[in-house]
Amino acid sequence: MVCSFLHSFCEENGINAVPVTAEVNEWRTRIKNTREGPGATAKQLLHYAQLISTGKFTQFDYYSDKENKKRYGTKKPPSINLDKIPDTKVPIAMFVGEFDPLAEEEDTRALAQ
Repeated sequence: MVCSFLHSFCEENGINAVPVTAEVNEWRTRIKNTREGPGATAKQLLHYAQLISTGKFTQFDYYSDKENKKRYGTKKPPSINLDKIPDTKVPIAMFVGEFDPLAEEEDTRALAQ
């Protein structure tokens, strides 16, 4: 569903689970990719796009001052303060695939710190 309007992004990044590579049968992969939904919701992919385009780590932007105010108490989505995470006392693990095209090593290392 999401990949119906973000087709080139999904195709280039193998969002539907199976990337088209030299080692994978392209025709079968394209059929499989059209039959299986992505591993993320439309809202998650849109939020990811917002984070990339703004370069800021914030809550989801509803593109409406009224809706943002209703949800966050402010017209703009608030920043996510990663410094507060250790205060939660909740164990956190981070897993990154070596061949994940969306998880660049530099970004992963920065987030891990």
